[in-house]
Amino acid sequence: MPTSSRTAYRTYAEQQAFWDLYLHHGGSLAARPGYSNHGWGLAIDIPTAPMQAAMRQYGHLFGWGIAGGKLSSDAPSESWHCTFHPGVWKAPTVYPTIRKGSHGPSVQKLQVYLRAAGYLPATWHVHQSYTIYVRRAVRAFQKAHHLPVDSVCGPATWSALRSH
Repeated sequence: MPTSSRTAYRTYAEQQAFWDLYLHHGGSLAARPGYSNHGWGLAIDIPTAPMQAAMRQYGHLFGWGIAGGKLSSDAPSESWHCTFHPGVWKAPTVYPTIRKGSHGPSVQKLQVYLRAAGYLPATWHVHQSYTIYVRRAVRAFQKAHHLPVDSVCGPATWSALRSH
């Protein structure tokens, strides 16, 4: 949302207002209401030249296309209009550090990996608490894989678990 919410997602009523401006009052090019990528959450208008230049330089890395950039825009005559290309960029999977007291979905994911690697029983009921039993399994895994044995599941432990 560089300057206002209307530069990104637009409601149908906002699309209609821009369409009316375009048709009857000399406003900028606008898509027919219901056909705008702004209404689908797939377009954004970048208001300043420096912001547009940054989008041309880096936007393609994250799936955004703009006129003159490495990915195209659906409105090439508008230097400010930027379109998202789904599937170009995949958000990295985040594996947070898990330690004594941790709980939540990441702890569940850790238990699934430990169970698949044979460090928790196949009958293990996955839950959201980082219990002493799970910490012991992490320590056993760390020891077997020549990692620091501290029962903290950080980047090195996650990496070893994912490649196991």
